[in-house]
Amino acid sequence: MNARGLRDDQPIFCLGCKRLFIAEDTILQFRTGFIQGHTPVGCCHGCVSEHKSLNALWISLTTEQPYDCVMHG
Repeated sequence: MNARGLRDDQPIFCLGCKRLFIAEDTILQFRTGFIQGHTPVGCCHGCVSEHKSLNALWISLTTEQPYDCVMHG
């Protein structure tokens, strides 16, 4: 189990590239987002730098800056 309570082999749906990854290969995992009712959503390492909104969310989480300030700053 990882910090989010998911098994390390749990598939995570990447919101950026729309592919499935195992939990340990993702950088973001959302607690409340699911696709098809059972697959958690998140973001892989590659997409966090390619998609502006996912990158802003990652920066906001790691620096504790408000998301709006990162997104529009």
